[in-house]
Amino acid sequence: MLRRLIIRSAAVRGWLVTHGAAAMDAWGGETVLGAIAATAEVWDDAWRPWIREALRVGDLTTAEAALRAATVHRKHGFTAELQAA
Repeated sequence: MLRRLIIRSAAVRGWLVTHGAAAMDAWGGETVLGAIAATAEVWDDAWRPWIREALRVGDLTTAEAALRAATVHRKHGFTAELQAA
C-alpha cells in the first residue's frame, strides 16, 4: 500500500525522473521497481529504460521486480522484453 501511495505522488515521480539512476541507487532498484509495479494507473516513459536494464541484470531480486513492473505496465510496450524473459 505504501509503495502505491509513494509512486502516485507527483513530487516523488518528478524526483525519480530528475535523478534517474541515482534514484535507483539511493532507494534500491527493487524498491523503486516495486513501487512502479504497485500501481498500473501511474506511468512515466522515463521508467522504461530502468525496467529494461533491470530485466538484464544479474541480480535475481532486481530482475524479478523489473519483471513485475513490466508485466503490470505491459501496455506500454514491454512485449519483446516479457517474451525474452
